[in-house]
Amino acid sequence: LQKIFPGTLTDGWSREMQRFTAEDVVNRLWKRDSSLWPADRHGLDLIKDNLRWLDLPDKIPSYISAVSGITKAAQGEEFDHLVFVGMGSTNLAGAAVLNLYSTPAVKRTQVLDTTDPDRIRNLGANIPIERTLVVFASKSGKRIEIHGLLLYFLEMFKVRGVASPGRHFVASTEEHSYLAMLARVYDFRRVYFDPPGISGRYSGSIQFGLFLAVVERVEHDALAQSILSMKEACGPATSVADNPALGLAAFLAAGARRGFYRVVFLTGDNLVYFAYRIAQLIGNSTAGSEHGLMPLFGQTDCSLEILQNNSLIVFLTMKGHLAVHRAQLQKLREQDLPVLEVELQTPRDLAAEIFKWEVATALACVPLEINCFQDGDGRGNLGTVTDQLEVITAKTDGHLLEARVKENGISLYVEGQTRRAISGLSLKGALQSFLQLRSADSYFAICPFFDLMPHYVELVRNLQEIGRASCRERV
Repeated sequence: LQKIFPGTLTDGWSREMQRFTAEDVVNRLWKRDSSLWPADRHGLDLIKDNLRWLDLPDKIPSYISAVSGITKAAQGEEFDHLVFVGMGSTNLAGAAVLNLYSTPAVKRTQVLDTTDPDRIRNLGANIPIERTLVVFASKSGKRIEIHGLLLYFLEMFKVRGVASPGRHFVASTEEHSYLAMLARVYDFRRVYFDPPGISGRYSGSIQFGLFLAVVERVEHDALAQSILSMKEACGPATSVADNPALGLAAFLAAGARRGFYRVVFLTGDNLVYFAYRIAQLIGNSTAGSEHGLMPLFGQTDCSLEILQNNSLIVFLTMKGHLAVHRAQLQKLREQDLPVLEVELQTPRDLAAEIFKWEVATALACVPLEINCFQDGDGRGNLGTVTDQLEVITAKTDGHLLEARVKENGISLYVEGQTRRAISGLSLKGALQSFLQLRSADSYFAICPFFDLMPHYVELVRNLQEIGRASCRERV
């Protein structure tokens, strides 16, 4: 169920809908017209490969059947625990599904998306390794984290005296990838080959479909029909007014054109990982452009003052779960703010919903003249981070940094000229003086690089509240 309230963007939203109609973008998309997005010769090949994603809903039944078969076989051999190792879009899909349930099957399923030693040690100490199936998911198979975790689990099986560790491993990757080669070397139980050339962020229908079918035993036929129905709803046979992806695309494009570059997701804890997965799709697809969209995550009590600041607001709920205050939604509409309301009827809708967002994101990038399939300059960003870490290491000369402020379990570290410019009296005072140093176009973000266990979440929320009290603009 989707409702769009464009508010102050009504004229812009209407213009985008008219432009989509005049340029026949829906028909062109489903005819795989790669000229919709700007690209050089290499970029055109990338677009053509990625447009195969539109066929993924039709492949759901065969994928589910194959994976269910291997799962049943593993259960017959008394494998009752599953560890899913993946980085990026796939692990977010897994976390989104697991976050909706508390059944025994889910409690015996773990998503491992980190190389944090504490997280890995805790996982190893709490699973019966002899009864555990480990699934490695990586399209290229080249990520050093995946390889490192594979070697870790191999050593764990060896230490526990498991004679044939390969039968505990399953791989999901592209054919001829490095992970596929490792699977042959270590004699994995099974290797599933992903459709070639499709970016992970546009493989959501497969990712969610497999997790829903295998982990939660969602009825296969009903799941497949849900995704196929969404494909039809987003296709050329549906009228412009009734096409949910087209309306959503116009909402995103109109916002980006008018400077509403922040997409703020308001949802309950049950759908937070699903919101993260949508955010990954939007952020990566529009990255590197002056018209790009920045996904942000608020809380259901997020103040009106914050949401009035160039924000597209997305209310994401699941039927039967009261996650968003209806009164707040009404207040936002009364303020004429651009609001999108999405209510999922059942967990089965996750796969269909992410497909709708994929279509909408690709369409929104057409008027913005962004190649949505082109990855941003990840290597350049990583190089910048590496350079900064080397500078910090050189300055500290191997000595531990000294906290500027310690308060309520939180330590604040800052060096150089900034250290002298901020208050050391309290954490709140330090943040207030730090935020005063910001330029007008900067933003304040909290990026936790650790496993968000409940007690850590509480610490982050405390820090967030202090940040909110320290700055009129919360981001």
